[in-house]
Amino acid sequence: MLNVILPCAGEGTRLGLPYPKELHHVASGVSLIDLSLQRLYPYRHLVGRITITLTARKADLVRCVAKWRSVFPFAFTYFDERNEEWPGSILSAEPLFMDRNVVLLPDSLVIETAQHPLAPSFDHLLQDHDLVFGVMREESQRLRSLGALRLEADGRVTAFCDKPVDHLERFNGFWGTFGFTGDTGRRILEVMTASVQRHPVSFETLHLRGPVGFPLLGYHDLGVWEQLKSVVNAGLIPLNPPIG
Repeated sequence: MLNVILPCAGEGTRLGLPYPKELHHVASGVSLIDLSLQRLYPYRHLVGRITITLTARKADLVRCVAKWRSVFPFAFTYFDERNEEWPGSILSAEPLFMDRNVVLLPDSLVIETAQHPLAPSFDHLLQDHDLVFGVMREESQRLRSLGALRLEADGRVTAFCDKPVDHLERFNGFWGTFGFTGDTGRRILEVMTASVQRHPVSFETLHLRGPVGFPLLGYHDLGVWEQLKSVVNAGLIPLNPPIG
């Protein structure tokens, strides 16, 4: 079973909303956070728990996801101020880590391929690997603002850097979602934190099983108005949630 972590401790300044971005309605009856839960709905039998990291300012998220309580078990935890950046939001949920954990960013829309369905791929790969990425192919200057990595033809991930400033030729994609085993989570997230802070990092020193990756069909950053509007206009957001 998967523990799906939604890190919701960010301020969401790019949208400039007077309320938490996760509560923003993108369609009738559909808030931003609902999109991640909709993505998981077909695989609810694989989801052991939804874990949400929040801040006191975002306590209304508990009420917002209450309509899903008959579908998913939920747990909530507060952001630990001793942690830093987005990896720290995930690390704040460490007491709730399970054997297999998956991170979905609540301000993104991940589109899976038919060959690599999201939750089944994580459920399968995390049995034999400690770190698994869902990868969107990309080779451009855009990688400077993304979690860049290199996915080899055999599925191995051989390079990783958060928002690289140079040597972009080392990378051929970026992660849109990732999963990790519970006993390696802290070490992995500490490496990711170091990368966010512009320190050179490598997963090799962690002696992990993996990392490996599988391809995504699409990825949309809904934390900016331009992409949020384009996704709505393209009809990629269901008009109604799959529950009452």
